[in-house]
Amino acid sequence: MLTATQEGNYNGTEGISALPFNGIILAHSNESEWVTFRNNKNNEAFLDRVYIVKVPYCLRISEEIKIYEKLLNHSELAHAPCAPGTLETLSRFSILSRLKEPENSSIYSKMRVYDGESLKDTDPQS
Repeated sequence: MLTATQEGNYNGTEGISALPFNGIILAHSNESEWVTFRNNKNNEAFLDRVYIVKVPYCLRISEEIKIYEKLLNHSELAHAPCAPGTLETLSRFSILSRLKEPENSSIYSKMRVYDGESLKDTDPQS
């Protein structure tokens, strides 16, 4: 990959000649993997060519549920029984663990507002 970014060609593994390369390399990792990669002296040449895009965690219950449904549907657990409300409860727990306690309202209200609910009648401070 480094050759592709430096010289504009890529040497494949199938015994064919170098292929021209004019593009970008897109990768993703979690924070700990990135720190390990960044601290490895063998990766110094890559670091000058890296542009970091930090992607925040999902903060909407409805989107988190869709993520879990997608993961489950494409796994061995696709046909396993799941109690009603399990994914919603798991999603709420996950979202609450990502939020900071607000000064003027409850963290639960903040979570509901992030999910698109209007709480003007139930929690005027939210």
